Amino acid sequence: IYVVSGTLHMESGPGGQDVVEAQPGDFVFVPPHTVHREGNPTSAEAAVIVIRAGSGEAVFNVDGPDAI
Repeated sequence: IYVVSGTLHMESGPGGQDVVEAQPGDFVFVPPHTVHREGNPTSAEAAVIVIRAGSGEAVFNVDGPDAI
């Protein structure tokens, strides 16, 4: 995920304990099959570029960690 503008908030790991805040120009790598949640923690509009590779379903919605 490449952050073009705004802020990207990414949670992963057990209970969403691994948190990354990415700013414009940052790149966030999400390994295959990693359960994660991405969001915008601000009221300002954000734009990101998501690049996926491989075959199969691109997205699986699962019950994730509770919001922190």
